[in-house]
Amino acid sequence: MYSLDKNGSPTPLYRDQLNQYEVDHIIPYSFLPIDSIDNKVLTHRENNQRKLDNIPDKETVANMKPFWEKLYNAKLISQTKYQRLTTSERTPDGVLTESMKAGFIERQLVETRQIIKHVARILDNRFSDTKIITLKSQLVTNFRNTFHIAKIRELNDYHHAHDAYLAVVVGQTLLKAYPKLAPELIYGHHAHFNRHEENKATIRKYLYSNIMRFFNNPDSKVSKDIWDCNRDLPIIKDIIYNSQVNFVKRTMIKKGAFYNQNPVGKFNKQIAANNRYPLKTKVSSLDTSIYGGYGPMNSALSIIIIAERFNEKKCKIETVKEFHDIFIIDYKKFNNDPFQFLNDTSENGFLKKNNINRVLAFYRVPKYSLMQKIDGTRMLFESKSNLHKATQFKLTKTQNELFFHMRRLLTKSNLMDLKSESAIKESQNFILKHKEEFDNISNQLSAFSQKMLGDTTSLKNLIKGYNERKIKEINSSEETIKYFYDNFIKMFSFVKSGAPKDINDFFNNKYTVARMRPKPDKKLLNATLIHQSITGLYETRIDLSKLGED
Repeated sequence: MYSLDKNGSPTPLYRDQLNQYEVDHIIPYSFLPIDSIDNKVLTHRENNQRKLDNIPDKETVANMKPFWEKLYNAKLISQTKYQRLTTSERTPDGVLTESMKAGFIERQLVETRQIIKHVARILDNRFSDTKIITLKSQLVTNFRNTFHIAKIRELNDYHHAHDAYLAVVVGQTLLKAYPKLAPELIYGHHAHFNRHEENKATIRKYLYSNIMRFFNNPDSKVSKDIWDCNRDLPIIKDIIYNSQVNFVKRTMIKKGAFYNQNPVGKFNKQIAANNRYPLKTKVSSLDTSIYGGYGPMNSALSIIIIAERFNEKKCKIETVKEFHDIFIIDYKKFNNDPFQFLNDTSENGFLKKNNINRVLAFYRVPKYSLMQKIDGTRMLFESKSNLHKATQFKLTKTQNELFFHMRRLLTKSNLMDLKSESAIKESQNFILKHKEEFDNISNQLSAFSQKMLGDTTSLKNLIKGYNERKIKEINSSEETIKYFYDNFIKMFSFVKSGAPKDINDFFNNKYTVARMRPKPDKKLLNATLIHQSITGLYETRIDLSKLGED
């Protein structure tokens, strides 16, 4: 990408000279720690050595620009990559100025997203005496990578809380170690000094290129009172791996489309006639049992009703307790006068549709309300025909670090410090030393799922898929590591909170673990409905078995 042959074409590649080529960062990695293809090129070692710790010079840009333009116009490189390649055209001497270097580093340090700025402004207005730190998330990622703390989004929802905790640790430690960073990190704290001089002295020299050394360097000049790795890191890891995290799902009254826009026929068995919205002519609505209709109808929330229904076998009126959905299309009418809506005796009214004589009482159940069954298991109530998982499965410290090393080998990322043979060897040795953990994780997950979700057919198929895997034991090859990593990530999805999903190609091609389909049943009417505060520290519990007693 940096040199041409005598005919003005890119210098050809020679397979017998691969040791003469290098992958180079267009904007030096020390200033712009981005490992994507938009900041990388393949170049001759000779060209790379001449470039040093800077950008392609003006002579290189002048020679290569026509070729780069061809690549850009053919959409073979992005606009971002093209602009980075031609940066020297926009600099005084064809090299990065100290101010530009400081600017690159500042953008890695300071959060620039508008949503973060808006939140920071709201918090700053509300808590005027409190410092609001807007720390770039990349610094937390670097901290995780330095100390081998994996972030596995597919495992559970705890990584949000862990990121928030680590942001506090990193932000407060940086401010204590380098007080002059306050203008860069604290919202509303404006600098009263020359950014170029101070950034060059403080950020460029100490912060970004050395931030990991600062946290992990026993010879750091930072006071031990501020940061002592031997003292502080075990505390941090203990909090990450062992502390309780409260998981709270936001409940809601759903809005949006009334129904699926694709009509279904009258013989459709999945959507009952009373759950379809009728097709319309200019004159009237068509009978859904004869002509089909739109469906399924989308619900806004659910309710528990206490009602009277005539039992034809016993020839008497009985009191019943049932779950019912209130559709989005009906929610406004229901909300204006619930009892009038529920006791509507018209042909398409609630009573006729559900074969009920009279509704005596009702209780609202917003979507994703937490319910605890008599056996202690918990589920999120989505609708009268659907439950979501509320489970949070955890790994041990060793198991978490195992996935860090697997991911580090697979991504080959500079950000994960995989630049040396020693780092590669470290990860390979860790994986081989702890290969028995894969069986341990499988057993732990199986026991956890049995306790929290029941001994289902889906769970038996999941464990069967693992036991009958085609590669029985992990080794240091990339193919095998990827095989274990990808399939365990799929396994974690089985117990992750949210809607159940099928798991395809699980450890073997075409082996599918069908999703669990948990549905509310009569036993759930005896469960405990738990209303949680945002923090999860406060709860209001309602014993559903006692509804209607008074």
